[in-house]
Amino acid sequence: MEDLKNKIPEIVSQFTPATQPWITKRLNQEVDRTGQLPAEDTIRNIRDCLASLDEKSETIQKISKISFTGMNTIQENWHKKLAKKAEKLKEFGGKPFEYEPILKCDNGFQWVRLNTPEAKDYEGNAMGHCVGSGGYDDNETIIYSLRDKDNIPHITVECNNKSKCFMQIQGKGNTRPNEKYYDDIIELYKITGATNYDKLTRGRSYAILNGKVLIGDNAILSCPKDTVFDSVKLGEDSIIRDWNYSVSGDFNSDIHLRSINPDCTFGGKITMDNTYAILDGKIIYGDEAILSCPKDTVFNSVKLGKYSRIKDWNYSVSGDFNSDICLRSINSDCTFGGKVNSDNTFAVLNGKVLFGDDAILSCPKDTVFDSATIGFNSKIKDWNYNVKGTLDAKLSDLERINPECEIGFLKLSDTYAILDGKILYGDNAILACPKDTVFDSVNLERDSKITEWNYSVKNKFVSVNSKLEYVNPDCALGGDVYILFSKIKEWHCDVGGDFYSIGSDLEKIVNCKIEGKIHCNNNVEIINEEKHTMRL
Repeated sequence: MEDLKNKIPEIVSQFTPATQPWITKRLNQEVDRTGQLPAEDTIRNIRDCLASLDEKSETIQKISKISFTGMNTIQENWHKKLAKKAEKLKEFGGKPFEYEPILKCDNGFQWVRLNTPEAKDYEGNAMGHCVGSGGYDDNETIIYSLRDKDNIPHITVECNNKSKCFMQIQGKGNTRPNEKYYDDIIELYKITGATNYDKLTRGRSYAILNGKVLIGDNAILSCPKDTVFDSVKLGEDSIIRDWNYSVSGDFNSDIHLRSINPDCTFGGKITMDNTYAILDGKIIYGDEAILSCPKDTVFNSVKLGKYSRIKDWNYSVSGDFNSDICLRSINSDCTFGGKVNSDNTFAVLNGKVLFGDDAILSCPKDTVFDSATIGFNSKIKDWNYNVKGTLDAKLSDLERINPECEIGFLKLSDTYAILDGKILYGDNAILACPKDTVFDSVNLERDSKITEWNYSVKNKFVSVNSKLEYVNPDCALGGDVYILFSKIKEWHCDVGGDFYSIGSDLEKIVNCKIEGKIHCNNNVEIINEEKHTMRL
């Protein structure tokens, strides 16, 4: 349930400021009441309805008294009115021919891009949805429309061009797209580079075969057994329980399969909640199949699912090892060539796993671990070792890190700053420090409410996807700086390391010296560029 509530701030950020307190309260109530978040479509439809309302409207004025169910009824009626309006309107208004042609399709259809508010007004009126209500006029996402030979729209698609994914695909009145338009929608996927076909299938299974999309279990199972799919996604409503096809690319399953044919081969990434191991391109499926392998077997990769009964691990793995369960032990003779992920406490040293607090703390203080994870049951409070890669302590009660330790990347569960080795968790603890404080390192998470930064930092400063808008030019930042996907528009601070701002709102880097490399969007203007080492 805590994981669900951690998703709420991101959802809330998509609502207008006036409605954010209401949606925060109602989503928490829904999670407490039902144990799950409301459907994504329901949340989005409520968001769009509220975004179209004036702050002086009766609904907004009385919003604190409206339940989530009541608001859902309001948005349903609102969307019905939009759809009814579309049926009655002969003159749709807006500017129907103000668009950018993108792709010609069969039967006189074409995909067009809508760039102006007037073009979106026509789309919204004609389709009976909210694209023309003003909520999409900022062009933060791209709106595509499938038009017939008479310029009548049939499908509307919202696309995030930064992440190359479709946000929504809607028919008239926000209904599921008619399947007769699926081929045209697939062509739009291709030219935009988007691959999240689940937005089209809406929970149903699909497979890609020679560039074509097969939607639904029946379409997949009707293929001959020697079919090799390009990629597969089994949706949460799939009734497929036994898998008998090879897949040249990625295989993703939201369901708990009963079996996977050992003769099947897989060429891409495999994502499942089940327990499995990959050996020479084949899936060894389930606890018994894995444990039947000789002890000198070296798996390519391993995933122990949450229902696995394996408690002691005794195999080497050349690639990644992921465990959703709390293991009792890992054989110290086993070697691991990729990432090791587990809720247990462990450290990786020269490819071998040291399992548990005692094994780690028995190492000399000058030990340099490849990576380390401090689990929720660990009693380690103080950390005194160097770590080349990641020190993951997000589930732990870690209180202090030796300031002399060098750590490649630190993961904690909250916004934090490190001061003389002590970890300060959360905005309040950080902002309680005097303005002349110089932190060792800082990480502002998405849920941080800090919008202005006024402290110097000796080492790494991270503010990715946060609400930070301003950094005081007088601050000294001695290490690498990460402001990816932030709202900062201008940068005036000297940086002692590399500077990363890809995906942010940054427009200018002004009169400051950056010792390392600059990684920014192409539109960023760098003033006094001769002071900088390199721009990438």
